[in-house]
Amino acid sequence: MAAKKRTLSPDTIIAISATIVSACALIITIYQTSLMREQQLKTVWPYLITSEMVDENQKMSIIITNNGIGPAIVDSVRIEYKEQSYKSYVEVVKQISKELNRGEYGLRWSHNSISKGSVIQSGNGSEWITVNGEEDNKIFAERMRDVKSYIYYRSIYDEKWCSQYHVSDKSVIEL
Repeated sequence: MAAKKRTLSPDTIIAISATIVSACALIITIYQTSLMREQQLKTVWPYLITSEMVDENQKMSIIITNNGIGPAIVDSVRIEYKEQSYKSYVEVVKQISKELNRGEYGLRWSHNSISKGSVIQSGNGSEWITVNGEEDNKIFAERMRDVKSYIYYRSIYDEKWCSQYHVSDKSVIEL
């Protein structure tokens, strides 16, 4: 007796084809969703830059600027001076002033607070600390070689970075 050749019915072929097309559509949808998520994250990417500036009146400032396209939410700030850790530039300026035997407020300065929870909007900047006076600026500029600052911040989607500043190294690291 000859073996009966088994053929697929048209309904079975249509069902298998529909399953394959559905699986392909699911894979494409998942891939598109991941691309959309990536694009969405990049539309609110903050990018903090710390730099120094001296104006025509010889005022030296440390400036923090958000050059990204989304707000930066500060998680913490750490400043290192001579291997000691501080929470703000104000503490560093006070320490420098004490080292010069001028007391805590011997250097003339003003500042804007940047601390946990601070939000720096896209395109905005702030003078973090400003030292006034030509002599005080020279002292501060000289001591800046011993200062490193770290601002840990995040986007509104909790992507995290650290903006590092030292006169020889200015960088942003994704955490």
